[in-house]
Amino acid sequence: MRTLGIPLDRCHLIGWGNVADVARCLQQDAGSWTWRAEHLEESNFSGPLQANALLADLYDLVAQFAVAYAAAHSKSRPKKPKRYPRPWAKDVQRIGRDPIPIKDFDSWYYGG
Repeated sequence: MRTLGIPLDRCHLIGWGNVADVARCLQQDAGSWTWRAEHLEESNFSGPLQANALLADLYDLVAQFAVAYAAAHSKSRPKKPKRYPRPWAKDVQRIGRDPIPIKDFDSWYYGG
């Protein structure tokens, strides 16, 4: 209601149906607090984290350019650069091929 300039204790003057309509419209706006509350995962990727992601991407591009430049101006083939580690990106590491059957888990876990 701050957008409309109406305090919450005066919302009854415009009608609660209109307040509900405004709230529904705010849910579609990515900048609203309602949207951020419902979409925590997407809304957290803003501010400093977004700047860090852009800097990491820029670092990767500069490293790729350096490798391409070195490959074009030297006889040896340089190694492909590693991607800059992003602490916020969760890399999934899978160990093994198939899950252990539940009946064999205790013997596998406890070594028995």
